[in-house]
Amino acid sequence: MKRQKGSHGLVGLAWGFGLALLLSACGGGAGSPKVKAAMLGKVAGVLADNVDNAFIPDADPATSTAPVVIGEVVWNDSFIVSIKNAFDAGRPIALVHASLDDIDMLRKVVGFPGDFVLPDGFTQVDIYGVDRDIDGNIYDVVIFPNSNLPAATEVKYSLDPVTQASTPVASRSVPVDNPDDEQKQQQRVNDLSAWFKEDAPRDVKARQAAAHPRAALAASLGGYDLAANAKSFARTYVFNHGNNRHQVTNRVWSAHDDVNNEDIFYIRQTGLFAAAAEVIYDTGYRRGMYATAYKVANYVPDLLNNNSQLQLVMNNPATHEGKVSVDVGVDLKLDGKFGVDAKADGKGPSAGGDLGVSGGIAIKNSLKYDIPDVTVTNKSGMRINDANWDFTIRKPGYIWNPLCRWFSLQDIPPLGKGTFQPATEWVWRVSKEGRQRYPAGLPIQTDFYAEIGETSLGFLEFTLCEAFRKEGSTGRLGAQMTAPWPPVVAMP
Repeated sequence: MKRQKGSHGLVGLAWGFGLALLLSACGGGAGSPKVKAAMLGKVAGVLADNVDNAFIPDADPATSTAPVVIGEVVWNDSFIVSIKNAFDAGRPIALVHASLDDIDMLRKVVGFPGDFVLPDGFTQVDIYGVDRDIDGNIYDVVIFPNSNLPAATEVKYSLDPVTQASTPVASRSVPVDNPDDEQKQQQRVNDLSAWFKEDAPRDVKARQAAAHPRAALAASLGGYDLAANAKSFARTYVFNHGNNRHQVTNRVWSAHDDVNNEDIFYIRQTGLFAAAAEVIYDTGYRRGMYATAYKVANYVPDLLNNNSQLQLVMNNPATHEGKVSVDVGVDLKLDGKFGVDAKADGKGPSAGGDLGVSGGIAIKNSLKYDIPDVTVTNKSGMRINDANWDFTIRKPGYIWNPLCRWFSLQDIPPLGKGTFQPATEWVWRVSKEGRQRYPAGLPIQTDFYAEIGETSLGFLEFTLCEAFRKEGSTGRLGAQMTAPWPPVVAMP
């Protein structure tokens, strides 16, 4: 077993590959089909054997059409040309044990705009991958090392079977060990393998979208449909909580408002939160470790509470309690003249580009997903312009009986021991001063928090009328993406 050196307390958080990532988690390289890849440079460090387990090296990397895995290399002129050619040919590319210098170089070579930002305390990531579909939409994935976890809190309750009340009587802090074992290391590499497998499906989705007449679609929505016509940037963060693994994906579209000299950013955020791996107790007297809460907050770090440079125009969903599903949508129309980075329309990444739109743009989308036993709390605007949601899952309650020895616990809710896939969306309007402040692109900070809990009855204790609840969290996990500015297009 290899142990990860230099684990950190923060873990970083594209579109459409989440389910494949979860499926890849069920086994190591031996249990998953290997993917052919062009291996460039030697992969060193704790993931070296895991890369060997997940990929079949192409015999001739120079003529390969497979995805590219980069280890320790020298970025000389010939190597840069080969990477640029591979990316332009539609091949996804990934760095393993990548420093910030390596990431910046790869992004520069393939033409990704904006800066890459490492969370505080990090000097590298385990895996960083880039890709682009035929419509010109760009994707990247960030997989951070295993994290240290904060201490859990255990609370002792006194149970009264007559009044059916539970009263906390004592609490203590419990250290949580989160070793980085071979299974977790293999899962992280399997995530990359699954992301490579989604390269072709990303192009298929782009072709399907391009098959619909854009003008007719825009007209049916009352304006130029931003998401259907503009290129997007999708960033996915993959991280773990013990053996649970979760993902947050931000997909961003933007347009420049020529009349007001402002920029519009439309963000769809999707989560894929998988809680099954940590559920180890599931009996009438002990339930754990089930998911109890997820929280996601998004903001521009230096513009919180600054309504003159950043405004939250809309956000979905609203607070939902006691409902079985979320079913909301946005139908936002903005009049004026706008500049966008238009999709390639199926002609390849060299097509498309800067486009001026007169008459207005439309943002139209619907959010639909199940939330049984989940309370959705919209906390957006707590700091004026943040986009912020809490998802709280019902904990197993007590099945009461006048005789304490007959106590048992209710079942764990399905989303407490399964996969929860929420979605949120919001629109920011950024002033010209905000654009001048961040010339490289709009920095979007995403903070994530996950919590798991355990409930047990005290039938082995001195008194039978006792229960214990332990809850442990990831702590606040933070990461930042830089969304490129839309083009300023000269229009009459």
